[in-house]
Amino acid sequence: MNIGFASPVSLQLLRPLVDDGDDLPPGYQFAPTADWVQELMRRGHHVWLYTTAREIDAPKIFRGEGITIRIAPQRARGTGRDLYAVEREHLQRMMMEDRCEVI
Repeated sequence: MNIGFASPVSLQLLRPLVDDGDDLPPGYQFAPTADWVQELMRRGHHVWLYTTAREIDAPKIFRGEGITIRIAPQRARGTGRDLYAVEREHLQRMMMEDRCEVI
């Protein structure tokens, strides 16, 4: 099953799972998400992970066996004033391009 997962995540924990993993930004310090993603993969699902990172200025995609990580840029300031409107638009566009059966 293709499962989409949208969440803050410690991307450094997923580096070994994707090509060019050393290029992944650090992401958030929220380890449980990485564990959940790896468990879904262990159970045979392809996981599409959607997250944001302040360290990038354009959307990025990282692929590995059983996982696709799509990262949207996150503004350094002003995100709370509009409830992350720019980031939500990036993430929504990414999700609509993919073929997840559930997000």
